[in-house]
Amino acid sequence: MRVLIAFCLVAMAVVAQDRSVTVYVSTDFEHAEPILKAFEKATGIRVAAVSDTEDNKTVGLVNRLIAEAGATRADVFWNNECGQTIRLARKGLLAPYVSANAATIPPAFKDATGLWTGFGARGRVIVVNTKAAAISTAPSRIADFADPRWRGTCVMSKPLFGTTLTHAAILGVRDGKEGMFKYFREVLANGTRFEKGNAPAMREVADGGRPFGMTDTDDAHAAVLDGKPVGVIYPDQGPNDVGVVLIPNTVMMMKGAPHVSEAQALIDWILRPETEAELAKGRSAQIPLHPGVPRPEHVKGFEDLKVMVVDWESVSQVLEGAPDDLGKIFIGSNPNEAVSGATDRGPTYILAGLVALVIGLAIFRMRTRA
Repeated sequence: MRVLIAFCLVAMAVVAQDRSVTVYVSTDFEHAEPILKAFEKATGIRVAAVSDTEDNKTVGLVNRLIAEAGATRADVFWNNECGQTIRLARKGLLAPYVSANAATIPPAFKDATGLWTGFGARGRVIVVNTKAAAISTAPSRIADFADPRWRGTCVMSKPLFGTTLTHAAILGVRDGKEGMFKYFREVLANGTRFEKGNAPAMREVADGGRPFGMTDTDDAHAAVLDGKPVGVIYPDQGPNDVGVVLIPNTVMMMKGAPHVSEAQALIDWILRPETEAELAKGRSAQIPLHPGVPRPEHVKGFEDLKVMVVDWESVSQVLEGAPDDLGKIFIGSNPNEAVSGATDRGPTYILAGLVALVIGLAIFRMRTRA
C-alpha cells in the first residue's frame, strides 16, 4: 500500500511538473514570443507555440483549426485580427471563458459570452514618404485611394488575407459586397500598386517607390524605428468621416482544448494591462484597449481617436468566400497590379533566360572544340 501511495505521489508530481499549453499564433511571433516566455517563467507552464507563413498565416491557421475540429491540438488561439475569429465562433469551435482581466476592455472588442476577447489593436493607417511629399498633400481618407488626384501614387496590400482582408470585409459590411468590389476596382484603375502584404507595401513607401501607402500601425512604426522617412496619418478623422479602423488582436480558448486550466491561465496572462503596455512600447506599437495603460508618446490611445464602429459578426459573414471573389479582381485585370511584390518583370525574366541560353551554347562549343 505504501509503495502504491508513493508511486501515485511521484506520478502526480511528474504530471504537475509537466503542465503545458499549446497556442496557435498568427501575430508576428517576434511580438508574441516575449509575452509567452514571461508566462512560462512566471507559471512554470510550458508553452508550445505554432505559427504559419508570413503571407497567409491568419487564414492558414484558421483553416487548420477548422480542419482539426473535434480533435484540436490547440488550447488557445492568439489571432492578429477579429473577423476570422468570429468565423471560428460561428462554426462552434470556441469555448467560452470570461477572464477577469477582460472587465475593462470596451464591449465592442469582446464577445459578451467570453468566446473571444480583443486587446492590443492595430490601426489601418496611411503612410507618407516625407522626402517625396508633404503630409498636407497626402490622402486623408481611405476613399482617397480611388481619387484621381492621387492617381499612380499609392500602394497597398492585396486584400486577400490578414488585416487587409479584414478591412475589405469591413468595407463590405458598410457598403455591401458590390460596394466593396467597386472600391477595389476603382483603386486598381487609379494606378494603385498592390503588393503581397502590408510589410512590402510599407517598404515601397519607405524606399521611395510610391509616396503614399496603406498599412498597419505596427509596420509603420517599424519603418520609423529603422530610420525611414515615414509619416503616419490616422485616416477618416474629420467631422463627417467614419473613423479609423482598429483591428484588435484576439485571444480565445478552443473547444475541446486538451489543457483547459493552462489555457485559461494563458488567456488571463495575455489579457493583462501589462501585456498591452509591453506591446505598446515594443516594435509593434500596438494601441491599448484597457484604459490608462502606460504607453509611449508616439502610440495613440483608443480614447485619442475617432474609431469606426464595426459589426464583427457581419464582417465574419462577408469573409466567407471573400478571398476568392476579391482575387478575381487582381487576375490580369490591370497593368498596375503587383504580382508577388513586383511588376513588369516579364521582359527581365525573358532577357535573363536568353542570356543564360547564349552562355550555355558558348560553353558547349568551347567544350566540343577542346
